[in-house]
Amino acid sequence: MENMELTVIDKSSWPRGPWDSEPDKVQWTDPATGLPCLAVRNPRSGNWCGYVGVSSGHPAYHQGYDAVDVEVHGGLTFAGSCQENSPEPRICHTPEPGEPDDVWWLGFDCAHVFDLSPAYKALLAPITGDVYRSLGYVRWECTSLAQQLSEIGPEDVQQEPDQNDEVRCCPDCERPNQFGELCPECTRDRDVRDNVRDVEDYS
Repeated sequence: MENMELTVIDKSSWPRGPWDSEPDKVQWTDPATGLPCLAVRNPRSGNWCGYVGVSSGHPAYHQGYDAVDVEVHGGLTFAGSCQENSPEPRICHTPEPGEPDDVWWLGFDCAHVFDLSPAYKALLAPITGDVYRSLGYVRWECTSLAQQLSEIGPEDVQQEPDQNDEVRCCPDCERPNQFGELCPECTRDRDVRDNVRDVEDYS
């Protein structure tokens, strides 16, 4: 898979920071395992998410994210196929001729407690002390995740009914996710909005 970078998000309303010099999506092949990797920025909150893809025949293929025994930042929070019909930056890759395009992505996000989301930095960084997880950090986590996925066997996956191709979406942002429930990023958004209202009310 060819290395690619994409910059599409308008960051003009965000405070200045290291995200200004970063792209919004990167795809590459992990050199040690040959697995495809993605780093995708959440367009609303600005935090990074990382993904590693596995193909048919892998024990984790079409399995839920909570069924795969790996260690990664915040734990796995996504499992699904390419979001071909979603706007960029989206969870989807561009394979080279001969490479599989039917990939099952397993991913994590950097919108957990103590993770800084750039869009909220001006309001909440002095209160929460969050740390921005950069593109370099996400690439490192993807490398670790790829290595773990390359080593797991069927015994490391809690076999679930095969996930079908029905597209379920977060009710807030309408980005596809496994269960059609509020995604971690939108949960974080709601928490931030509640915290901001509390600060404004206190002021």
